[in-house]
Amino acid sequence: MRIARDQPVFEQEQEAHSFFLLLDGHVRVVKSTPDGHEVTVRYISPGELMGIAYALGRTTYPANAIAAVDCVVLAWPSHL
Repeated sequence: MRIARDQPVFEQEQEAHSFFLLLDGHVRVVKSTPDGHEVTVRYISPGELMGIAYALGRTTYPANAIAAVDCVVLAWPSHL
C-alpha cells in the first residue's frame, strides 16, 4: 500500500484488522490522551513492523500511525 504524507496507516481504537511492515518512509505513532492532547510515542523506520495489536491480545489499535512522509507498507490480515 502507498500511504500519503499525513494520512493514517491505522487509527486509535480502530479494529486491529491487519499488521504492517514499513518498506519505505517514516511513520509517527501518536497516542490521544483522554483530555484531547496528542503525544508522539514512537517513530517507525523502514524494516519495522507496526500494528501488531492483535498479536498482543488487543482487538483495537492502541494509537494512531500517521505517515510522516509518503510511505510504502505491506499489510497482512491479523486473523481470518
